[in-house]
Amino acid sequence: MRLSAKMTFKVVSAVLRKKSFLQTELAKETGVSWGRMNKIVQWLVKRGYVRKTGKYELISPGALISLLVTEVELEKKSFEIQVPPEKILSWAKKQKAVLCLSTALNFYSSYFRDPSINLYYSKELEEHLQNAEEGLTQVYLVKSSLQLLKEAVVKEKGFLMTDKIRTIIDLFAAKKAYVTGPVLKKL
Repeated sequence: MRLSAKMTFKVVSAVLRKKSFLQTELAKETGVSWGRMNKIVQWLVKRGYVRKTGKYELISPGALISLLVTEVELEKKSFEIQVPPEKILSWAKKQKAVLCLSTALNFYSSYFRDPSINLYYSKELEEHLQNAEEGLTQVYLVKSSLQLLKEAVVKEKGFLMTDKIRTIIDLFAAKKAYVTGPVLKKL
């Protein structure tokens, strides 16, 4: 089973968010047919990621995320520009850019501080950054082979950013799982 396939990922993402669920509720919430939902959930049960008690329960989110990210490719385009990080973040807020990776993690945990700014890719952002004067502030535009579900984008302090689950998934895919420890434990 390909966990990153559109409908399968909707289910896996919902399982990671809920942790305890009924298939019928999850099918309604995700728009995935009950038959497909059942096939995915049974696959997760058979491999030990989920167990059936009264409801279904996620056993090990970290293990499931680790398996999922084996199918994910992240591409990061780097820009070094002469604009203070605060101004870039203010501009990103106005442009409704989606903060991701360690930039989003900074809102969820004080464990890891990364001075670079990570934003999900858009053509407008790329054009703006290409025209900026070169400098010392590191900005990354990130593209993922994994779809960015609307429920994975949240608003915090006026910023759009990936939610905790998607931030963790992206950091695992970027080979930075070690920085997710405190947030992963809370989940």
